[in-house]
Amino acid sequence: MAELPALPKVDEFAFVLLAGVATILILALALSTPLEGGPIVDATTFSLTMKPGDTQTFDFVVKGKTTLTAVNVTAAGEVASWIKFNKNNFDVRDQTTVVVTIKAPLNITNGLYTGRVTITGSGGKDTFSVNIDISDRTGNKTSKKPVNLGDFTVSYAKGTETLDSKSDVTVYGGYFSSSPIMLTGNIDNEKLNIATDANIELAIGSTNGMGNLIVLLNDNEVYNGAAGEGMMSIPISKDILKNSSNTVLIKAAAPGLAFWSSTTYDIQWAKFEVSYDGAFPKNFTFTLSADQISNFKRFALFWVVGKNTVKPVPEMKIKINNQIVYWKVPPYESPFLDTTFKEDMFGSKLALNDGENTITFSFDENAFYSVTDATLTIEYYG
Repeated sequence: MAELPALPKVDEFAFVLLAGVATILILALALSTPLEGGPIVDATTFSLTMKPGDTQTFDFVVKGKTTLTAVNVTAAGEVASWIKFNKNNFDVRDQTTVVVTIKAPLNITNGLYTGRVTITGSGGKDTFSVNIDISDRTGNKTSKKPVNLGDFTVSYAKGTETLDSKSDVTVYGGYFSSSPIMLTGNIDNEKLNIATDANIELAIGSTNGMGNLIVLLNDNEVYNGAAGEGMMSIPISKDILKNSSNTVLIKAAAPGLAFWSSTTYDIQWAKFEVSYDGAFPKNFTFTLSADQISNFKRFALFWVVGKNTVKPVPEMKIKINNQIVYWKVPPYESPFLDTTFKEDMFGSKLALNDGENTITFSFDENAFYSVTDATLTIEYYG
């Protein structure tokens, strides 16, 4: 039987080389295909003044760094149902103008209404705000009542503060002489309200153990007993802390029958500490008349960020008569805050009082925020 001819030997390297060339061609084709960018709109805000039932138009320009396809325009917010666009699902080659028509409802009440327009393409999106001031007053005249809030701080403290400390001292007590040490610390009324407790911390290096160690706070004995080498912590009730200067006296008792000697305690360090947990809000009152309330338009709040502000800053809460109108991180990198509000954060109408009203600033976590030249302006139709 004749032998079959031998099969040619497969060159494995050729297969690897061919696969590499194919991969390079695929990557080159993918990278050479330009990616579609996102739409760009130069405007950031459009503000209009309208009467109930009025219709107004404005336009904006959509641009793209590349050709854009299937661009969609949508509206959101409380004015979304008032807005119509003359085109949608369109392509952009260089730039395209979109006309916006706004028709205010006939039965709408006076006030500032806001919304947002979003322009979306396959490569991204851009947005701008729409603010519509509805007024049926002739000339749409707005009166303003500024309330000067001045300079103030808003903070929240959680942690332990060392009011006073001493180190490397010797306390001794005998029948003929003694040498105590004293620690003092001031606690203002705001801090006292959020104080949780206090401690006197001691590190005793050595002692001859001949008599007790005695510790008093504001003339109240908080410790009287033997103390050996090492660390010790003496808890203090908040009830004996004072809204002013607090004094800690650390002394050694006389050594019993050994009248010729003294009790000694070598103290490496002694600390008087107070723990806090709570807010330091800032409250201001202002007055409104019945006419200002019935013709209310909005509040405008402005301030310059103080230099003493501790960064970073958490969310600040601002309330008008206990309704939250602002709950976000206030500016601390930019030099000022400039904002307006006509309702609370949940879209509810503000409950304003004929007479005294209150604005409150607070934090819910550790913060120290400094404000200068603050002004709250009440805007109303007059």
